[in-house]
Amino acid sequence: MAIVAKSSRGMGLGRTLLTRCLEKCEIEYSNQTVRISAQVYLSAFYESFGFEIVGEPYDDGGIAHVGMVRKSCVKIS
Repeated sequence: MAIVAKSSRGMGLGRTLLTRCLEKCEIEYSNQTVRISAQVYLSAFYESFGFEIVGEPYDDGGIAHVGMVRKSCVKIS
């Protein structure tokens, strides 16, 4: 499932939303690790937020995904 509608992509909405979500995680869960399942082609986007790939790519509904983790307390760049 896409978090930003195709017609609204390229406007920075995903970056803004993820920034706000991670800020909330830092407030509510400052000592926790954030784990996501990311589409492989978006891994560099998530890496720009401090996420690191863990494990090998896998199929999820016909789309290649990879597990990623980020220490919640890491400052957003």
